[in-house]
Amino acid sequence: MRAAFRAVAGVVAMVVLTACDVPAARPAPAPGAAAPAPVAPSAQETAYVAGMAEHHRQALRLVAILRGRPGVPERIGNLAEHLAAVQAAEAADMSGFLDAWAAEPMAGEHAHHHAQLSGVLPEERVRALGGVSGAAAGRLFLQLMIAHHEGAVEMSEGVLPAARNPWVISLARHVVAEQRVETGAMRRILALR
Repeated sequence: MRAAFRAVAGVVAMVVLTACDVPAARPAPAPGAAAPAPVAPSAQETAYVAGMAEHHRQALRLVAILRGRPGVPERIGNLAEHLAAVQAAEAADMSGFLDAWAAEPMAGEHAHHHAQLSGVLPEERVRALGGVSGAAAGRLFLQLMIAHHEGAVEMSEGVLPAARNPWVISLARHVVAEQRVETGAMRRILALR
């Protein structure tokens, strides 16, 4: 009997303590009341999303160049394909966000200047990947992509303190977490070489 009582008391205590950690639910809006207006992105947030979309497109270019190189180790080729799938989907989401907010995509000199500040790799480094093959191409791809990911993390951490739009905040946090994990994986693969 005491064992059963202790088991029930333990379950009750666990439920009560767990309930203390759950944030209180917000009351439902009154019938007919308008939902809260979405937080429009600031110019900085819009520039971040546009810059990150461009950043992802450069990663897709790196993968496309790597695909054309003979003798790339299979593990690196598989990782590159994974990165391409993830970043293509995320770039499409970012373009959708910009379209939904009728944000103007960056063009011309402004886009070039923003890219230089945003961790996008210099064009000569991207082109260098096309000049190597085999294990050297795989190694250079990883080195470039690590630097590229570090730039994305820096961009994302830079926008977070001032960000107010929930989607932008979520994106920036996601980029930081995801690209840190991917950078760790790439560093481990490089260490095997």
